[in-house]
Amino acid sequence: MDKWDPGHAAWLSRERRHAVELDATVIRDVAEQASRVSDVSLDGCCLSGFFRIGEHLKVRIDGVGEFQAQIRWAFAGKAGARFFPKQAEHKPSLAANERGAAAIEYAVLAAMIALAIVASITRTGAGVGSNWNEVDAALPGGTHFDAS
Repeated sequence: MDKWDPGHAAWLSRERRHAVELDATVIRDVAEQASRVSDVSLDGCCLSGFFRIGEHLKVRIDGVGEFQAQIRWAFAGKAGARFFPKQAEHKPSLAANERGAAAIEYAVLAAMIALAIVASITRTGAGVGSNWNEVDAALPGGTHFDAS
């Protein structure tokens, strides 16, 4: 089983590799160097050049993107780089935050609608009671209801 460094996700199996040849730029601290990328997978890639095992760097693959990586093996001008998991996978995304804000907005809107309904029912009840009192006063001798 191929494991990642402690504190990072473990890879239980090797991802499918794609036999490509792409131009790339490797960024070490602030220095940049040209490289070629081959055998790309979701986990990593093979780089051309001389690297130290365990070295942390960024790999910018033309037309694909930029990835944080660690050199896992190096031999004869080639090296295997394992990509770090993206930080966005471990933190709430902006989309999740927007969904939370929308949920709060809907809750406030629902509370305002409920308040309007309660207020209108209260005013309607008072109006109906007033109408019955007028009917009671208009009838000679009033009305009397005995529930017993």
